[in-house]
Amino acid sequence: MKIKILHILEAFVGGTRRHVCDLLLNLPHSEYEQELACSILREESCAVHVKQLEEKGIKVHILPMQRQISPLSDFFSLLKLTSIIKKNDYQIIHTHSSKAGFIGRIAAYLAGKTAVIHTPHVFPFQMQCHPFLRFFYVHLEKFASNFCKLIICVSEEEKKSALKNKVTSENKLLIIPNGIALSHQTGQSPTQIRSTLNIPNGGLLIGSVGRLSIQKGHIFLLEAIRILSSRFPLMRCLIAGNGELKEELIKKTYEFSIADKIIFSGHLYNIEDYYDAFDLAVFPSLWEGLPYAMLEAMRAGKAIVGSDVGGLGDTIRKEHIGMAVPPADPNALAEAITLMLVNHSHRNKCAENAFKAVKNYSIDKMIKEIETVYHKII
Repeated sequence: MKIKILHILEAFVGGTRRHVCDLLLNLPHSEYEQELACSILREESCAVHVKQLEEKGIKVHILPMQRQISPLSDFFSLLKLTSIIKKNDYQIIHTHSSKAGFIGRIAAYLAGKTAVIHTPHVFPFQMQCHPFLRFFYVHLEKFASNFCKLIICVSEEEKKSALKNKVTSENKLLIIPNGIALSHQTGQSPTQIRSTLNIPNGGLLIGSVGRLSIQKGHIFLLEAIRILSSRFPLMRCLIAGNGELKEELIKKTYEFSIADKIIFSGHLYNIEDYYDAFDLAVFPSLWEGLPYAMLEAMRAGKAIVGSDVGGLGDTIRKEHIGMAVPPADPNALAEAITLMLVNHSHRNKCAENAFKAVKNYSIDKMIKEIETVYHKII
């Protein structure tokens, strides 16, 4: 008999979407029957991604859930989720991220389900917010932790944060890092990519991959490039991704007089080719769980400069793959980029470490460990 699982999340975007899709599509279909409950209100791409899943045979329940706290839509989401769970014989409820994690765990409790797992991907109190909001989020997480058997953290730093804020007891916290496929196919060579991007001969290429949102901290990368522009006149920076801040960031490049040094590519379907062309990968995030973009850069054997937040800074230090700097500090970011670019031997050693370490973050390992959890809690 198949194990029936319902995954719940609010926004079907970014790394959380990728993580849930990996579970939906890679757990053995002969052993698991999985469904998804999510909202498509965050952005237009959500509906597109949901349709793609449905075309692959995954049943999707659409919720009226919104990102911000909205008593009315949150209440209706709770009612609908509770009804969905009661009508279906799910053996496991797996919630993802903060909003869906809170509402989903309460709905599971109201529906009489006890085999409940939550994956925060990053706790809301780890994000940049007002101290009052942080206090509020901590207590919401403490309350919701009573309605799940286990919380899966994607990094050691996430677990430490949960313990520091006394979200729950240590025996309810488990670390299972995100994982990616260790092999990948490339089409264009680094030389072809650099030619496509019009990188000057002898020029250095910095790459930053991620959604153009406040979380990813691209504004601080632009400020760092402004600081570095005179020292590295031939350096170029590729920013790959889409998001709500794109127009604002483009305007900033003109304000900072670095428009000729920044390349906004949008979403790249052949991103693996571009990683291979980078001299250095940079992730200036303000908060993180364990970013897939960093793992992809590691797979390509690239040294990394990133903010010392969540699993990003944790992995950089633990695996010795680059430099972790304070978030929202363009001067520290510029200094770290400089040190990595001018010290070729150190950069090459970090790149070598990254390529070796990525085997610890394979999708097969992640799937196997989550399967073990599923079998233990039912």
